Amino acid sequence: MKTWADITDIGLFVVDELGHIVEYNKQFSIWFSHLKGKSYPKIEDILLDEQSVMKYHKFLSALKTCEHESDWEINFNMGAGKIRLLRLSGGLINNRLHGSLVLPPQNTAMLQNVTQSINSELAALHRENTRKNVDLNQAYKALNTVHEELDKRQKSLDSDLMFAKQVQRSMMRKRAKKFDRLEIKTIYSPAASLGGDLFDIKRFDDDMVGVFICDVSGHGIASSLVVSVLKYMFRDFATKDIGPNQLLEQMNESFVQVFHSEKFTLFCTAFYVMIDLKKRRGWLSSAGHPYPILYRKDAFPKNIGHPNLPVGVFSDTKYDVEIVDFEKGDKLLLFTDGLEDLSENQIKDNMKHDRQSHKSVKDYFGALSKNLNDIETLQNDDICAILVEFLDQD
Repeated sequence: MKTWADITDIGLFVVDELGHIVEYNKQFSIWFSHLKGKSYPKIEDILLDEQSVMKYHKFLSALKTCEHESDWEINFNMGAGKIRLLRLSGGLINNRLHGSLVLPPQNTAMLQNVTQSINSELAALHRENTRKNVDLNQAYKALNTVHEELDKRQKSLDSDLMFAKQVQRSMMRKRAKKFDRLEIKTIYSPAASLGGDLFDIKRFDDDMVGVFICDVSGHGIASSLVVSVLKYMFRDFATKDIGPNQLLEQMNESFVQVFHSEKFTLFCTAFYVMIDLKKRRGWLSSAGHPYPILYRKDAFPKNIGHPNLPVGVFSDTKYDVEIVDFEKGDKLLLFTDGLEDLSENQIKDNMKHDRQSHKSVKDYFGALSKNLNDIETLQNDDICAILVEFLDQD
């Protein structure tokens, strides 16, 4: 005779007042083997969905008015993705539910087919997900390898840019130069790590000094490479016997030969002045560059220079030379167009006004040099400026 625990075609179970399953037979254990190891699970743990939970609670409510209830068909989760429709019956004994679960006879074959179909689909989905996970892992590893390589290259590029930045800064250090009867101050502030502006000061002998400033089209790495070439062009071509116009003509020819290309347009504006310290006389030439401003005591500031083509536009370009006799106390401001492009809200009002007179231009230059770091992030272009002051001494 079969005992309660040995019945194999009906799942028997007991639920306490709190809803925990406290006893069950072998068939129940077979159906819900995924509950093994869990202490006192609830019926709700093996119901498939919220609708089944609601149906189960209606079953419990019906038991309060009847001694026994049967034929409540509810979907159960059998574990591992398996689903079955079981017929729930039971009654209350000492506030405990004594229940039984059986397969509805009329639905057994259909349920087996549906279950088999669902299980097959679940297995196929599992295999597909496994394959996709393998593909994703491989793609992630490949992407991670590419990222590491890009990071390595970026670090190498950053290191190269830092070195190039140091080299360019060493070429154009901000420092004052003082000669007999002359003092020169400079400002250099690129818009990016590397800039396309250049200045240079070359002393030929005790009496003659050359001051050069230029601005390569664009800014960044490409312009900085051109700046390095122009630096050495100027150093190579500039001599005491070569006038400013001749220097610009030689640089123009070399520039066209080196940088001419149908794929891109490259040129630079430039201004060069040679100053005789004893005579306070200057010979100057411009190549499409913003005109320097001459500040003189008891006179309005004025621009000096002549319009000419930038360096690198056409070969055989000729440049004019202008002679200016400077006086004691004169100040000459040379600059690139980055200084002109600073918007009004980037220059303090007092600095803006200081630029307009002989008396205050020196203060303006000093304030600009001191505060340029504050506006560096707002720069749209490189800034380079040179203040040449003719001292009140013989």
